Amino acid sequence: MSESTDSTHGSAAIPRGVWHLAVLSGLVYTAGAVYTPVLDRLVREPFGLTNKETSGFFMANVAATLCFAVLFGWMSDRLGRRVPLICAGLAGAGVLTAALPHLHDYQALLWLRFAQGIFETCASVLIVARALDLSGAGNRAGVMGRVAIGIPAGYLMAPVLTGLLGDGPLWILFGLLGASLVVGAASLLPGIASPEKISHRHAPIPARGILAIVLAAPVILIPFMLGIADRVTIGAVAVLTSATMKDVHGITSVRFISMATLAYCIGFIALSRPTRDFCRRFGVEKTLLLGSLAYGAFFAFLGTTSLSLFITLFFLSGAASAVVYIGCIAMIADRCRPEERGLMMGVFNTVGTVGVLLGMPLNGILSTRSYALAWGTSGALMAASAVLAAVLLPVLARRGRRAEPSAR
Repeated sequence: MSESTDSTHGSAAIPRGVWHLAVLSGLVYTAGAVYTPVLDRLVREPFGLTNKETSGFFMANVAATLCFAVLFGWMSDRLGRRVPLICAGLAGAGVLTAALPHLHDYQALLWLRFAQGIFETCASVLIVARALDLSGAGNRAGVMGRVAIGIPAGYLMAPVLTGLLGDGPLWILFGLLGASLVVGAASLLPGIASPEKISHRHAPIPARGILAIVLAAPVILIPFMLGIADRVTIGAVAVLTSATMKDVHGITSVRFISMATLAYCIGFIALSRPTRDFCRRFGVEKTLLLGSLAYGAFFAFLGTTSLSLFITLFFLSGAASAVVYIGCIAMIADRCRPEERGLMMGVFNTVGTVGVLLGMPLNGILSTRSYALAWGTSGALMAASAVLAAVLLPVLARRGRRAEPSAR
């Protein structure tokens, strides 16, 4: 994975290898998004489980993220290497994904799912950290805009695969997913021995390292705060989208319901690349705050609109979500040294997981009162976080280390 860039674009050039990372990210997210349509056949029916018991299948994967995201980020900083760990993460996730349909004991399946989550976490966290390593002060948002495309692309590819293969033997579907991850790992082998430009001499243990970074650059707390609010809305999307389409708009067609998710993903993809231009023109911080405020405003009205406006607002919400995600990572990276980025991407991933875990039950409870209340609360939380961040930004920015000029 070369670290050279296209010289025709000067200091803001996008390094070669970034699209490679975007594809790998897409593979990881595709593998993580295929379970819902085939959950009955994979878990619920073979083991005779209730919906509550089935949730353990997802929680095992979430637990792995919470336990290991920070650890893997720190390890890559400490070793000064990310590519070998990404390779191991993809290969391990691929093998375990292919093995999922072959287990006939639910406890064993949960442990396998946990182990799979460990490898997936390793790959997903370090793909982002590696992309930041390849970026420079003038193109960080542009690099992340490209790598971030892998997330919605994965979520779009998953239903295509389950539609084609979900009714057949599950070992074919999961074998294909596993093989694609192993091939992704193999694609990194030519550059696995190449040196990486990460100074690993000053990578303290995780807790001490996190505290030192926050004390040195307290403004870094802002993207973490906005990241939690953003992930709460993702929990809302997971819990409320299908139910709102059915109960509010009377839509029962799975194909039509999936169009709402498609609109959100297309919106995310559509604004992933232009976010770079916004960051250059307005600065990362202003772009992030404006994107967060717009996201909250769009999201808050999803429970009170007609069907056509619902789809439109969902598209706009996806677009604003891209600005928030890319802006958060760019702002964190601007305030971190290269040997701190793995650790902080692990923290960001963990914080995001906590946000989703808060968002799903919160919106589930609120939706029993009103869908408008649930959507509105999540949107208001996002908008309020943006306002609070705008108030705190000038105060925190005066303290600690200065940011790299990533938006200029």
